Amino acid sequence: MAGSVRLRARLPAPTGAVRRALTDPAALRQWLAEHAEAGHGRYAFWGRYTPEGGEPSQRLLHLDDPLRFSWPLNGHETIVEVRAEEESAGATLLTLSQEELAGEYDGYPAALALTVFWSLALGNHLLGRPITPRCDHTSGDPRAAFVIGAPRARVFGSLTDPAEFARWFGLPVELEPYAGGRWRIGGGGPTGTVRALETGRRLSLQEDSGVATWELADDGDDATRVTFGLSDYPRLSRPSWSGWLSAMSSLRRYHELDDWQPIWLND
Repeated sequence: MAGSVRLRARLPAPTGAVRRALTDPAALRQWLAEHAEAGHGRYAFWGRYTPEGGEPSQRLLHLDDPLRFSWPLNGHETIVEVRAEEESAGATLLTLSQEELAGEYDGYPAALALTVFWSLALGNHLLGRPITPRCDHTSGDPRAAFVIGAPRARVFGSLTDPAEFARWFGLPVELEPYAGGRWRIGGGGPTGTVRALETGRRLSLQEDSGVATWELADDGDDATRVTFGLSDYPRLSRPSWSGWLSAMSSLRRYHELDDWQPIWLND
């Protein structure tokens, strides 16, 4: 049975800037894909950060708002549509849908795999900010390093306090903050035990399929360098890695944006 993606986000940027970032090749290479073309009847993106991205395969259907293009995946033609509507002078409501996603991608239902792909990409779309690392679909090394503009104690607290974790992550979280404690993410997320916890510096969460580890270090007076990775997974799933990277993008926004609020909206 074919599935679909539907995401709605509030982006803190003027609508004109959001639309330019969706259709300007240089901007697309910044937040979406390693390679991109747009205009003159073309719209395509490909490379390491794109599922099945060995070569350009998209076909432009409509460039102006809404942006619409076809994207063959798993041997099936899918249709992507993106709309950007002004909410206020400095905020835009963006709606993305992708229809007719069939089969699986890397062990996940295709619709779920593309949902986390677009969630990570749109989280990086926020204009004027450094992007969080993207998922390299050609690499078997699930490790990423990035800087969060907040003190290390604050960042570590947001990883170990269940209420705060749930706030930036967007789902209920249970976590006993000590080695051997239990943890669980609601909504069908992983569950397991706290494998290691070194206050202010290191947290490892173990589930059935592997271990997620955060290592924190000071980066100047008021910033934290985070090294995040997965280990002991018998088989790396790119959608799982993309999902964690999307969560790291949310964690970074949580600490760095003034008057933070979740970007994702319910239908």
